[in-house]
Amino acid sequence: MKTNKPSKIIIVITVIVLAILLIPYDRSDLSDGGTTNYYAVLYTATHMHQIKSMDHTNAANYETTITYTEGWVIHVLGYEVYKNVSEVDEVVSHN
Repeated sequence: MKTNKPSKIIIVITVIVLAILLIPYDRSDLSDGGTTNYYAVLYTATHMHQIKSMDHTNAANYETTITYTEGWVIHVLGYEVYKNVSEVDEVVSHN
């Protein structure tokens, strides 16, 4: 009688290897406004929220214009496969 133990072991090993290769861990150690990096063995994903500049030229109205970069960048095996990054201007009132 033939048993299925070798095939079950192969399935378990395959699941463990895929989990190691594909499950990311979070590295939020950047102090640029909120960018978060997710690293896995096969890919990296970066959720960008990076402050680029602050303009205080409208000080009479107590307003500051903040320009920041926002979006996602994904690299697979070191090659950039997706990039959706844009610059956003936001006016903050200090009343």
